[in-house]
Amino acid sequence: MQKLGARVAGGLWIGMVAGAITGVVDICWSLSELNQFLATCSAKILLAVHVASLYAVFGGLILMLFIAFAFFLFFGTRCGVFLNALSELQKRQRDEARPYAFTALSLVLASVPLFACALLLAYSSSLEIIETRHHKGLVVFAVITAGLAAFAGSILAAFFLGRVIELCLSRSPRGRFRRWLSHPSPR
Repeated sequence: MQKLGARVAGGLWIGMVAGAITGVVDICWSLSELNQFLATCSAKILLAVHVASLYAVFGGLILMLFIAFAFFLFFGTRCGVFLNALSELQKRQRDEARPYAFTALSLVLASVPLFACALLLAYSSSLEIIETRHHKGLVVFAVITAGLAAFAGSILAAFFLGRVIELCLSRSPRGRFRRWLSHPSPR
């Protein structure tokens, strides 16, 4: 339980720092609009301190509650047992005698061109909407939706294409070129 208290306190501290930074940035962005309400520099500084402290309190509380909930899930439910079993499985797979791994390289080789094609597809499908529509909210929603849909599709396609590339790379001839392309798996 001492570990839980330290982690929750760490979450509170990190949340407070992140909240304070967010508050200061928020005030800096809205400084030009605040000039009509706050004439003196001291009033602007006091407002920045006030907003940063409010953001810090709420950010700290939110992150503290999130970490406490995560600890409850890990230690109070079967989720912790499942995650421990998963880590044991990963240890066993690392100890397996598999000299070279091409998974990372194959995912990179598959995902970079697919992500570029997804951006091109999202751009070309959104271009007509951008040019013909006059409602800014609709245009923003349509462009973001098209981009996210294309990106999600490219992620799924990257896993399939990555597996094909991994199989092709694993059949490559042994030697210096193969060692250069892959990394040895940890034993």
